[in-house]
Amino acid sequence: MRCMFLWSITAVLTIGGLPLAAADLSKIDRTIGKEPAYKSKPKYCLVVVGPQGKTRVWLVLDHNVLFIDRMCNGDLTVPDDRLKKEFVGSDKFPWVTIIPPNGGESFDLRVKSKAGDDGQQTDVQIEFLAARGKCRSQRTDGVLVFADRPQDAPIVHFAGNLTLTILDWHKPLEPRQIVRDDKEHELSILVGTPVFANKHVALATVIENYAALPEATGFPTMEFEFPGKETDGKSIRTQAKMRY
Repeated sequence: MRCMFLWSITAVLTIGGLPLAAADLSKIDRTIGKEPAYKSKPKYCLVVVGPQGKTRVWLVLDHNVLFIDRMCNGDLTVPDDRLKKEFVGSDKFPWVTIIPPNGGESFDLRVKSKAGDDGQQTDVQIEFLAARGKCRSQRTDGVLVFADRPQDAPIVHFAGNLTLTILDWHKPLEPRQIVRDDKEHELSILVGTPVFANKHVALATVIENYAALPEATGFPTMEFEFPGKETDGKSIRTQAKMRY
């Protein structure tokens, strides 16, 4: 099997010194200090930032209102923490600058909330933008679903340790597999950090498109070789384009 390009990506991710130990997101205390009076059933998510996830931002969706912990202090009752969507009919909330305590680097977040035919939240996308040169811009891909209770909230980790996964971001709920046949297929390999305690597969992905890289001439292609159905049968080869 030839998959040298995949190994090349792995090498790039580890260049520059040994990676820091990954944060243990299961040990994070998912309780909120102060909450406002909600008008509907709130939905919860926790964003953490940095290798150890020490900067923590609560996000709570109250139908068309978003409460966001701008000061990272667990207090969502501050008037400035309450956001409405950009305009009537929009699915996006405005960009918000987050100011970590103890002189930490500020960063921006934006939330895009999708709703089903019944008006209920189906899944959410979060965008992360740090100061230039501090770390890569990221967003959530896959299906991110906010939880009914803080203690069950998914934890989205930006600027954390990165890994590789196969995920079709156009059809994230379909099985993640390499099909064995003689047809051409497209394969999405995402670089990012898995969302913890989420109902579906979702990642905080690095926003990079291979075709946009200066040295790229298009999307690279991986070739896979599978054993034949019979012991001495001819092997089967298939190709897949890599986009992310």
